[in-house]
Amino acid sequence: MISAWRAIEKKDWPSVVHVVGHEPYVEAQLRKSVRSRGYQVRCEDLSKDGLSVEQLDDALSVSLFEPKRALWLKFSHALSSWKAEPKRRFQKLIESASQDGALFLVLQSSEEWKNTPAADVWTLKMEVPERQRWIQKMSDDRGLGWSAAQINRLESTGLELYFFENWAEQCLLGGSSFLASLESVLPPAEDDSKAFRWVEALLTGHTRQAQELWKQLMEESEAIPLVALAAKSLRITVGLSLGFEAPGEPPFLIQKARTALQKTNRARLGRQLEALAKMDLMLKTSSVDENALFALVSQP
Repeated sequence: MISAWRAIEKKDWPSVVHVVGHEPYVEAQLRKSVRSRGYQVRCEDLSKDGLSVEQLDDALSVSLFEPKRALWLKFSHALSSWKAEPKRRFQKLIESASQDGALFLVLQSSEEWKNTPAADVWTLKMEVPERQRWIQKMSDDRGLGWSAAQINRLESTGLELYFFENWAEQCLLGGSSFLASLESVLPPAEDDSKAFRWVEALLTGHTRQAQELWKQLMEESEAIPLVALAAKSLRITVGLSLGFEAPGEPPFLIQKARTALQKTNRARLGRQLEALAKMDLMLKTSSVDENALFALVSQP
């Protein structure tokens, strides 16, 4: 198994690869690399019933306008759960990809398979050094000149990589002042920063405290990293409430989520998930209206 970073750097790829894990930013970078090699990429989500006749026919059809094509299949269920006919169709697809140099096949699943039909296994799961390399690349590609200390601080939040890319884009507009504003949401030495106190108040339903902290934070920071921090913390808390662990997440965030879980309930968590989804959409599709964001944040 090799990392996605190393996979992108490889000169030659086999015709069938197995991608393990889900990391939206790295997945997008992989697709970008596939396209840069001349492939037209089509993505398909496979149901629990497996590969359909129509999906197989589409995969094997050759177009004069798309001589090199890549089929990216996402598996939500194990291959062992498929019936005989879908398994037969899948095997035919694997054989066709191996024989047809113009077809590149990507099989993506949450976990590694014991018997994968792919020649290569690429993982989206990352250790700290590789996350730091991706953040470094975001800085280098934009000429931002982030220092090693700044990159380490950003990585230490444990947030998804696409949040860092949003911050990098903001830095292009706001320069170093935007990166400096992130100090209020990065893990402090005392672990009691204003942003973390705001998230805790938000999760536990202390509306008045959350409102006051939000007003203060809006004078010192930007909305995007705050929403990112709240969304990350909320997802961990909801996962813990459902009995799931949080592998790979920063221990300090997990501990804060466990503490918040003891002071909240599922109904409140559900309302907060909905509110944060609206906030995220607002930030991505319109100019930031702090009053509107404040109204969402202040919901009990």
